[in-house]
Amino acid sequence: MAAEKYDETYGKMELEDAEKEKAVSEIAQQMKKSSLKRIRKLREKEGELWWKAYHYSYGLEVRKILRDAGFNWEEGTVDAFWPLLAEEAAEKVLGKK
Repeated sequence: MAAEKYDETYGKMELEDAEKEKAVSEIAQQMKKSSLKRIRKLREKEGELWWKAYHYSYGLEVRKILRDAGFNWEEGTVDAFWPLLAEEAAEKVLGKK
């Protein structure tokens, strides 16, 4: 069985750079710093599929932040991109490692 990989384009779905940056900025501003630190640690410890076990915690938090900020993305789009957006928001707030 091939190793599962997380594809940023999620098949054919892609985000425009400006839209992606706006979403990352919103998450960086609204999400607790402690949550962003935890996301970074989970990514480092568990690898690129860290988010699977946290879909109903951090995933829902990111979804709410984006919805409250006026992003009207389809559920599939949010499901595809929330982990990457959260990781980039953590990097933006905490700096690169």
